[in-house]
Amino acid sequence: MTLREALDRTLLLMRDEVHETVTDDELIAALTRLRVVLIADSANIASHSAQSAFVTAAMLMARSGHRVHLMCPPVALAGPQPPLGRGELVEELARAGTDLLPGYAFAPEAPANEVDLAIALGDSAISVRAARHVRLNASLWSGRLGDEIAKDIWDGGWCPLGGLAAAGLVAAEAFKTSMRTLTHAARNPSRMETVFAPAINVVFALAPEGTPFVRQIGAFDCISGGAIVNAILYALARVPGVEGRARVIEPDTADTSNLNRYMLLRRSSLKEDKARALAAVLAGSGLTVEPVPKRYEPRQLPLLLPLATSV
Repeated sequence: MTLREALDRTLLLMRDEVHETVTDDELIAALTRLRVVLIADSANIASHSAQSAFVTAAMLMARSGHRVHLMCPPVALAGPQPPLGRGELVEELARAGTDLLPGYAFAPEAPANEVDLAIALGDSAISVRAARHVRLNASLWSGRLGDEIAKDIWDGGWCPLGGLAAAGLVAAEAFKTSMRTLTHAARNPSRMETVFAPAINVVFALAPEGTPFVRQIGAFDCISGGAIVNAILYALARVPGVEGRARVIEPDTADTSNLNRYMLLRRSSLKEDKARALAAVLAGSGLTVEPVPKRYEPRQLPLLLPLATSV
């Protein structure tokens, strides 16, 4: 098992943008040399929303191979954060980090030298040297990414969904930073400059503010246990008080190339059935997963039908 195998799908995406003469080692270096520090103080990390943003940003960047420093005071997890266990946030995140990409680990301390990107939650003080500073914030239904001047205490409320959106925004900024180091090898320099330009001030709304919340989501079926279903279950499992029952219809086992994009997959679960691994990692989250290790195809339908109302 190698880092090259784990990052295989990301390297394929990167190859859309660069000349074929660029080696895999050069692409991997663009990802792994990026150094990021994720910062939160006690006031800005107290809520489940903020913790969801912090954990998700860290996990997304780790799965791209970026080197992430965690600057956060000790704080108990306020709610479920699978695939993390229950306990203290940085300890659980550091433990999970060693079970992601081969050879990977979070750095649970401040960096000694300048980093490429410093990310602060809310108005947390940024005390490290970095080529770029950004701040994250959220509402119930939207994530915000702003420059260093935008200083407001974390405002995500009780629901983690806006925080998850903020995490997605900043993970994209980290990846774009890696891609810009490959500008010299771009197939289309003008496209590289446009697509991977830094986003300065962004608000991404998942839904209109005031959209009602539903915690009782009932029974639903997931056809596949791949990246999209991982992302859906990852988000739903974080909603406080959520209750639901999902069938995951998926015959395959997880392999190394899934590690960089399956948000609930741990390296220790490789070669397990994808559906059973999801059931195990979500146990106790409020979502019950019934693994169905079968392929959704005509000859199997008598064993799979009827489907739930929501699929």
